[in-house]
Amino acid sequence: MVKAERLPSGSYRIKVLDYKDEDGKAHYRSFTGKNKKAVQLEAAQFEAQRKDNRAGNITVCCAMERYVESKKNVLSPRTYREYTQMRKNSLKMLHQINVNDLTREDVQAAVNVEAESHAPKTVRNMHGLLSSALRMFRPDFTLLTTLPQKEKSDIIIPTEEDVMRLIKDVYDTDIELPVLLAALAGMRSSEIVGLKWANVDLGAGTIKVDTALVRDIHNNFVEKAPKSHAGYRIIKMIPYLRDEMSRLYTSDAVFVTPLKANQIYTRYQRALARVCPGAHYTFHELRHYAASVMIMLGIPVKYIADMLGHETEEMVNRVYGHIMRDKKDQFFERLETYYSDTFKRYL
Repeated sequence: MVKAERLPSGSYRIKVLDYKDEDGKAHYRSFTGKNKKAVQLEAAQFEAQRKDNRAGNITVCCAMERYVESKKNVLSPRTYREYTQMRKNSLKMLHQINVNDLTREDVQAAVNVEAESHAPKTVRNMHGLLSSALRMFRPDFTLLTTLPQKEKSDIIIPTEEDVMRLIKDVYDTDIELPVLLAALAGMRSSEIVGLKWANVDLGAGTIKVDTALVRDIHNNFVEKAPKSHAGYRIIKMIPYLRDEMSRLYTSDAVFVTPLKANQIYTRYQRALARVCPGAHYTFHELRHYAASVMIMLGIPVKYIADMLGHETEEMVNRVYGHIMRDKKDQFFERLETYYSDTFKRYL
């Protein structure tokens, strides 16, 4: 039993752990009264009831399910769908264990098994879901799991030649605009399929990004807002993209492309196989191409982050830092040429 604190008023107070929030911050319930024993009894009853209500006979599987359902209204449809699939299929060794009986050894063993067949990032996501559920149903239990290290893989950047071949191949097909929007405007596939003509200003040459189209738990496509404030942005179109958008505009269409993400991926892979046999660029890597061109031209990181919808410049540095390092010599050559030309004009 937690020791009762004597207040200046003469009353007694006991604080009992109620729960821990998403950030791991502890929240307490206070019990105050003139009678010390009565306060202790009330606190003890609350603590016993809390343990019974939060865990009791609940299994790990049920705890994860209830946690995900409790977040349904605040998660995006895509995240809710991913969490639902994850809680069904991950850490199955633990599913039938009572939450109160779960040990750190149980969790470590389950993580070790999952690490044999899943990528480190996937295993860390599984563990994160379990940890969140335990904070809700067993807040006094702290996990000390050793997790697999994150893999550091280089970003694959399509070559300029391959991208131009692809753009030429998809000309005047239903995959043309999705390819152009990814490669020349750096848009995500969910943003492309959610883009409406109402958000395209052909006169000003701009695109307003404020919606994405993703699958919900029932596999239906639903609109969602960008995941962060940075996702809301205005993109200036380069002349070629603007011209093609103008040429292909139809007043009776709501969405810029009638294709859904899976259809775009299929058509894109077919086109890539035709013009770049042996290449294995994903559709998302066309977005990396757009970023690499801006980096090569020495465009400020702040502008690149704004155009791509990254929340911070640090995200651009983290994802594309190796490209910047690779282009260092080219940047110096441009600096060298500038000063050479300047000195020739004035000296």
